[in-house]
Amino acid sequence: METLTERLIEGLKSIDVASAPRRLAQGAMLLEAVQQHDTRGARLTAQVAAFLAGVDERPAAEEQKPLSDWAYEVLRDHGAPMRYREIAAEIRGRGFRHAREPKHGDAQLPDSVWSAMYEDPQKRFRKVGRGIWDLSERVGAAGE
Repeated sequence: METLTERLIEGLKSIDVASAPRRLAQGAMLLEAVQQHDTRGARLTAQVAAFLAGVDERPAAEEQKPLSDWAYEVLRDHGAPMRYREIAAEIRGRGFRHAREPKHGDAQLPDSVWSAMYEDPQKRFRKVGRGIWDLSERVGAAGE
């Protein structure tokens, strides 16, 4: 049985980018929403299973680390400056979850990442362009 994600991917492959760029963009946004829904559903299924098994599910230490630490790891692993929205997408992809459900859902994560880097007490981040961040250690090492 073909999943909704697979059907959307096939539909996107059949779109001519030159003649229907808006349709392609709309399909890409739908695909992202379906993938986020699937991720949330898988998390919820695991939480229900843990509850039914009598397991006290508390966030692992990995999930409890500050958002600035997640951003640092993403930038370190990437090896080059990144846009804060790309950093947020990578953090989400690595399994980050807010401690409690944010008021504006997943749309809030990029702004939270920007704030975490800007307010980092260790000053590990440097804004190197409009919405683009790098690690201070790399910017300083490059001689600015």
